[in-house]
Amino acid sequence: MSIRYKETAKGEPRWVVSIHQGGRTVLRRSLPSKHEAMSLERKAQELLNSQGSLSTLKAKQTKSQSITLKQLYLQALSHPKGWKYASNAQPANAEQVIQYLGPSRTFESLTNDDLMGFINHCLIKRGNSPKTVNKKLYALQTIADLGISMGLFKPEDTLAPKGFALQENNGGRTRILSDSEIQCFESELTKCSPEEQVYLSTLLHMGMRPHELWSLTNEDFNPQSMSLRILRGKKRGARNETYLPIPTAIRQLWSGLNINKTKLFEVVSSNHKSLALMQAVKQRMGIKDYHLPANERVTPYTLRHTCCTRMIRAGVPIYTVKEWMGHNSIETTLKYAHFSPEMFCSALQTIDKNL
Repeated sequence: MSIRYKETAKGEPRWVVSIHQGGRTVLRRSLPSKHEAMSLERKAQELLNSQGSLSTLKAKQTKSQSITLKQLYLQALSHPKGWKYASNAQPANAEQVIQYLGPSRTFESLTNDDLMGFINHCLIKRGNSPKTVNKKLYALQTIADLGISMGLFKPEDTLAPKGFALQENNGGRTRILSDSEIQCFESELTKCSPEEQVYLSTLLHMGMRPHELWSLTNEDFNPQSMSLRILRGKKRGARNETYLPIPTAIRQLWSGLNINKTKLFEVVSSNHKSLALMQAVKQRMGIKDYHLPANERVTPYTLRHTCCTRMIRAGVPIYTVKEWMGHNSIETTLKYAHFSPEMFCSALQTIDKNL
């Protein structure tokens, strides 16, 4: 008695159950899911143990009730509990995993190699961090849990995507630009379009999140007071308004920005475009970091990290930096308080002056 996996000419998964008795094959059945194959094997074993006849199993079975990843994903979108309790599992992440694995595949057909292949694809091809990869695995796990709760398959017949979660390196040092890199970066900005110059310079000097900047409209920019209105907060209906003054170093750039349009940054209007722009500048700077871990590469967020670090080193009060950057907790801000010898010198001046 054996179960063997194979694929049809069209790439469809099949499990072939072979039942042997008296040295010959008495039953061979091709089924579309591992669960059905194991169920047939159990029934055959029970009949053989009870000296029963296998003739009942030889009758043509009804059409399989297996469901594809795409079909289960669509059911999850409309199911009341599909994403309700899955804070880390967003439909967009699930859709990306399913597109890679194959929409016509079933959960029972997934193997360790499938999930490991997807993880390598995310880490190497897409440059995702372990945290991002885990979010995508959790999204797939949410769909699997829904299928199990609906009785479409059993937990023991499927892989648990969350079991492939990577260890997240949250303690690694965040990449920031050195003083020489900042000079080179600002020099390369002169080769960008005016809109791109404003975008990247603002990320560096104000430390805004990329999506906070590209989502600005002409109503969020006040030319008279030279300030920006930023909407912060991840939950809908609970977004807070923050007004930040534009630093003197980039006010001239903002004065030349075309504001006769709804969106201030139409050229850089998505995460993909923002990354592409940063990649182009990196190439001109001669930075080749594609082989490095995600937290050590230069990205648009590197400019935010650099701004936060420079503010702290310049002596801006830590709680002021927290509010400026929009951090939820002071612990996040403290991660940027890297030690430098200048800090001791500044501390010594304060001691000599006041004590």
